[in-house]
Amino acid sequence: EAVDLYLAGADPAHPLASPLFADFPNPPPVFIQVGRDEVLFSDAERMAAKLGGTLDVWENVPHVWQMFDGRLPEANAAMRRAARFVQTSFESASR
Repeated sequence: EAVDLYLAGADPAHPLASPLFADFPNPPPVFIQVGRDEVLFSDAERMAAKLGGTLDVWENVPHVWQMFDGRLPEANAAMRRAARFVQTSFESASR
């Protein structure tokens, strides 16, 4: 039902409906964090594969657990991993 409401008759394979169907020529480094039990887990896997990105899979975390940074150990660790990815991406970028 939610999908039908969101699409309102639009093609579900249109890039504006799902970035999985968009073209991303020469994307920057991509880091995707996802919980293994997340309803969007397969989309995260597919998007990481499409972009040649890094998929960081977590066990037993709620949806958008990173927003609990400072209150949840897993969120703190996730934010540190994301920061490390950003830092190493800049270090390895050609200038």
